[in-house]
Amino acid sequence: MTRIGSILTLLALIYADVCSAQFTAVVFDMETRRQIEGVKVSINPHGTTTTDKRGRFVINGEFHSVTLSRQGYESLSLARSDLRDTLWMLPNGRRLDEIIVIGYRPKIGFKIDGKPLKGFHTPKKRGLLDNFDFFDQLNFKKKKQRKRRGKIKEILDEY
Repeated sequence: MTRIGSILTLLALIYADVCSAQFTAVVFDMETRRQIEGVKVSINPHGTTTTDKRGRFVINGEFHSVTLSRQGYESLSLARSDLRDTLWMLPNGRRLDEIIVIGYRPKIGFKIDGKPLKGFHTPKKRGLLDNFDFFDQLNFKKKKQRKRRGKIKEILDEY
């Protein structure tokens, strides 16, 4: 009799655990690796929920699959067996890559063929020390920018 009682108690505990099943997960952005707030989680066969500020959501009870969707991200459908505690969503490919624009200032007083324009004076040639500026030598930020522009130019020339 005690054996049947212990088996029934064990079955009741297993049934209670299955009935109160709760699933919790966190949704992250695949590129920025940050939590995503406001993701709509559609639960099959019943209901929907959304993620909180920390990207977390909780599903109470049994379910078969979930579908995650949010504007700016690819929707994601997963079966119950494929779910993990951390879910990654891929942003739509509608972002632009970084663009580097390099411009050159035109020389005032000259045409492209090298002849001076009327009404403009040609700059005078200066001596070696006329172009030297002591305080320009102390401007380390300008030197760093010049070095960076040189590296970018090398990369673009090799490309």
